This record gives sequence, structure tokens and C-alpha cells, in this order.
Amino acid sequence: MPNIAGALRSTLGVAQLDVAQRLASACEELGCQAYIVGGTVRDALLGSPAADLDATVVSPPVDFPKRVAAFMGARLIMTSQFGTAKLEKEGSTLDLVMARSERYRSPGALPDVTAGSLGDDLARRDFAINAMAASLDAAEWGELIDPHGGRRDLELGLVRALHERSFQDDATRILRAARYASRFGFRLDTETANQIERSGGYLDSISPDRFKHELERVFEESRVSSAIELLSKWEMFGSTGGDFVYDETSWSRFAEACPVGSSERRLVGWGVFSLCFQTVRSNGLAMRWKLDHDASMVSMDALKLRERLRVSDLNNLAPSGQVALLEHHSPHAVLAFQLSTPDGTTNDALDEYLTKLTLVRPDLDGLDVIALGVPRGPRVGEALQMLKNARLDRTVESRNDETLLVRQFVTKLDQE
Repeated sequence: MPNIAGALRSTLGVAQLDVAQRLASACEELGCQAYIVGGTVRDALLGSPAADLDATVVSPPVDFPKRVAAFMGARLIMTSQFGTAKLEKEGSTLDLVMARSERYRSPGALPDVTAGSLGDDLARRDFAINAMAASLDAAEWGELIDPHGGRRDLELGLVRALHERSFQDDATRILRAARYASRFGFRLDTETANQIERSGGYLDSISPDRFKHELERVFEESRVSSAIELLSKWEMFGSTGGDFVYDETSWSRFAEACPVGSSERRLVGWGVFSLCFQTVRSNGLAMRWKLDHDASMVSMDALKLRERLRVSDLNNLAPSGQVALLEHHSPHAVLAFQLSTPDGTTNDALDEYLTKLTLVRPDLDGLDVIALGVPRGPRVGEALQMLKNARLDRTVESRNDETLLVRQFVTKLDQE
């Protein structure tokens, strides 16, 4: 049996290796067996640093997550009804699964779960490249268990589903297929490609929350443009209610402007995604996928902004007019539109708005204008807006200029 101990030691961090060793010791004490599985094994074979530490435990005792956390001196973060748990030890996270088999009563339904063997647990996974395990037993540490030929698929650059009903059982696997194919530069094997072609309609069977979660994971891929291109080619977005048009430039700009892990990537991703639909209503995507408040605002604002700019030429407006048109839209939506517009002058105007015009403020504040004679109440707001517009349009350049403008404003008020 092949042994990948060297690959694991070179791709797992010191803290991750320590957690794996502690888990193995705990399982030996508690009379069960632990294996590193899934993406951790896949990445080790690819020579990529492990982002996560995934493990499966076979034949765990009752209340295993709490007991193993106590044995390891780790913090138990969460458990689920599906026999999963997440532990944290000195900054290193362990995703733990109790070995199980799954049965789907209907397409898109959550699975019925029963305790199972390691073979059962690997067989329920999405693709062969994610269906490998490595033993943590002291006598067999690093021995590779690969019943579905995942290592061979890695060598051939293939994404291959494990069975013919895979995408019917869980259509989110279609989005995952696009993620892995784009991330690694792999291709789908012929049968998996045929299965996806037959299974696109099953995306309607999954809950909006699950679709959102998987699509947001697509947004986080470094090669997001390639993943979206695949999903568009497979016609996976047709049920959303509009004509989806993939635009490589938009998604490439997005990947460059919003680095992986940045705070704005998720929301701007929803904006760019929304703008790929040519005929959808402004609230169509937010309602279809039950987006959270922030994502809904970005999606709707991006689509509304597209409609407004179809009838208003941003470049013919003074800076104050540009700000008046744009400032009531989410900045994430404005950025999404900038990344998506093919018009160079509009792109430049939006860039100036986001990087410069949004920062413009008058020197004088409310107390200053009141001291200059502006009566308290709505007139203060009018005076401050007047000063901001003057600053934007560069008709005033200094605090003295602002003071003079306010005095003129007060004089007009006195004459009314």
C-alpha cells in the first residue's frame, strides 16, 4: 500500500501535524481509528500547503467530539446532526467527521445518515480526487487508502464523479466541479461531463441557502473567471430568470480588484454576478436566492445603476452631479458596475468617484455655518450640501472661499 507520510509532513503545518498526532493518540485511547481525508490528502499529493485539516473517525464511542476535545485539550467549536464537528487547538482547526454512509430520499434533500465504515465514508464523497484517506495509526501512519482511483485522476488532471446519481443527489456538486476544474486546471472525465449536462435542472431542487453558500465559494476561487465560465457553458444559471452572459473581462477585473480573502470580495462578487444577467428584474436575484441584506442591496443597486446609466451619461455631469447620482447606491455595487462596464470613460469616471469624490468634504461644519448666521434647522443641511458641491466642482478652494460662500447664502436668506 502506498505511503504518503512524506507528502503530508511537507504540506501540513507544524500546528496541524501536532493536532493530527493528538487526534491519533486520542483515538488509540478511545478505541477507534482516525484517518486524514479529503482535500487534505488531495493537496498533499499535489504538493500544495493544506488550508484545512480534515479527518474521519471510524467506530467512535458515544459523545466522541466532547471526549476527543477534552483529551486533546482543544476547544469544541461546533457539532452537527450529520456527525461532523469542528475543533480548534492553538490556532489550528480540525474538521472532524464520524465515518458514515448517506442515502438521499429525493434530489436535493439532505441525506439520511447512518454510521459506516471508512469505505462508506469515502464512497459518499463528491469526486474521486476527494475520496482518499491516509491512516493516522502509529504503525501505518501515512498509508494511502484510495479505493476510487483518486491518485490516478490527480495524475491525469481529471475531475470524476463517483456514481451516476451524484449530481441528482446533490446538485451543489456541479458548482464544486467547476471550482476544482478551474482551481487545478483539470478537465471533467467524459461521463461526469455527460452527467452534468443531464443534471442542471436539479439545481432547482436545492435550497437557496445551499446555492448561495456554494456560489460564494466560487467567488473566493483565485481563478473565479474560469469557474464562472464553466458554469455558464454548462448553462447552470438559466433558472434564475434572465439571460446570463459570461464576460471574461468583468470577472478578470473582479479577481484583480478584490483579492481572495478581502472583505469586499463576496459582496462585489454578487454585484458582478448580477450584472451578467441581461433581462433580470432589479430584485430578481435577491428574491430568487433569498440573499442576505447586504448582498441583496449590492445586487439590486448594481442592476438599478445599470438602468440609470442607460439614460444618464455620467460623463456629461459635473462632479457634484455624478456624486448625486451615485451616492445612494452601495459602494460595492458601484465597484461591481465599474468592473463590468466596457466603456472606458465611464470606467474612469466611476474610478474617480470611488477613489476621490467620495472623500471630498468641506472644511466648515455645522457649527461653523451656524456661527456665520445660518439658522438652525434644514438650512444648515442646505448650506453644507452647497459647500460640498462647491468643493466637488472646485468653485471653492479654501476655508476662506467657503466662508464667503456661506455669507452669500445667508445674505440671500435675509432677502427672502
